[in-house]
Amino acid sequence: MKGNIPTAVFEVVSRSANQTAMQVFKGALCDVWTFQDVGNTVKKFAAALRFMGIGTGDRVVILAENRPEWGIAYLGVVTIGATVVPFDVQYTSDEVKTLIQDCEPHTIIVTAQTYSLLPAREEKQCVITLDEPVDSLDIGFRDCIAKYGIAVEHVSNFSRTIPPDTVASLLYTSGTTGTPKGVLLSHENLLSNAGAIKAAGLATGSDNILSILPLHHAYPFMVSFLIPILLGARITFLQTLKGPELLACVREAEVSIVVGVPQVYAQFYRAMANELEAQPEAVQKVAAVLMGCSGFVRDWTNLNIGKAIFPAAHKRFGPTLRLLISGGARLDLTVARFLYRMGFTILEGYGLSETAPILTFNPLAKQKIGSVGRSMMNVDLQIAESDEKGIGEVTARGPNVMLGYFKNDHATTEMIHDGVLWTGDLGYFDQDGYLFLTGRKKELIVLAGGKNVYPDDV
Repeated sequence: MKGNIPTAVFEVVSRSANQTAMQVFKGALCDVWTFQDVGNTVKKFAAALRFMGIGTGDRVVILAENRPEWGIAYLGVVTIGATVVPFDVQYTSDEVKTLIQDCEPHTIIVTAQTYSLLPAREEKQCVITLDEPVDSLDIGFRDCIAKYGIAVEHVSNFSRTIPPDTVASLLYTSGTTGTPKGVLLSHENLLSNAGAIKAAGLATGSDNILSILPLHHAYPFMVSFLIPILLGARITFLQTLKGPELLACVREAEVSIVVGVPQVYAQFYRAMANELEAQPEAVQKVAAVLMGCSGFVRDWTNLNIGKAIFPAAHKRFGPTLRLLISGGARLDLTVARFLYRMGFTILEGYGLSETAPILTFNPLAKQKIGSVGRSMMNVDLQIAESDEKGIGEVTARGPNVMLGYFKNDHATTEMIHDGVLWTGDLGYFDQDGYLFLTGRKKELIVLAGGKNVYPDDV
């Protein structure tokens, strides 16, 4: 995918105008937005931001929980060539103050929930609230659109002129050092990664993707927001990770893809495993045999018979669920194997904020439990400085590699050499090109005899 994000989004809006783009689940579906609603509101908000003096290269902080307006705000900002700086709503007020001083935003977008985290505002710094304004100096999101979002006819023409190398997102990540670093991701970085994921065929425009992970992280932003928007798919927002509410949402909102982290799937595993353990010993033995058969058949034929063998487990999630996506941390092998043998399709991937973010993903045609998958399209992964076992540092080259770190040339040159990004992660490829991670380079233990010991193996 080439060009820039707003141009790509407006093309989807024109094709899918009357389809649902975003909705919220709070015991029932509410706050439903069609693609036409999204396109119109994005243009009005972009026009309002321009009227308020925000221009190309200016930074706008979004400090808000997941909701449709988060996405509208993001798209509105990048439509005028400005940069979104998404903050974690779990930040302390001191952390918010430090990062605001670092990125010097023109405008800060907040909600009623996050307003108290703001420091005293700087001169000329504007605050837009997605809810009702708290201070007379602030402006509400809807009031902002109503008062200033009038010159929409110029927005589409302007957005087409935004160069692909314009910074779209500035993501703060602590990494392994604990020191916040701002990752600069361009429109090209994000669209190239989105294009690779689309080419992998993991999702289509008919999917309904559950958004439960905070969008300030690169992984959920890409997989549970940008990808569904660009596919013309549906996003369902749920603001809780509690098991009963999550299951109800998947079932009643007819979710087809869950984008989660290992903690979410560990919940699924514990609930089902506890139920099995409560059964008589004979039932447990039969279930173990059936799971073994299911796994064997799936390994050798890729035929999923688990759904037929364990219908009660699948009924809880409803008939539409077809895919579980896991990222952000390593998926426990026990959890992965259990869900796989029960007939759930769980695909694990790997990436970094610095790579916009996905580097590898298990293909739908053949996933390997324990592996983070194969390289995405347009991503050149190599194993550098490998040992006798073929284990070395994972390096990446491609159009998804970040522009660099914000105001930190030293950190940039430490991580990127001649266009190649050194991830700091250790791993190896098997004979089929699947990547297996073994740990972090900084955690590698070298014994006196020269042998390498990998903490993850221990």
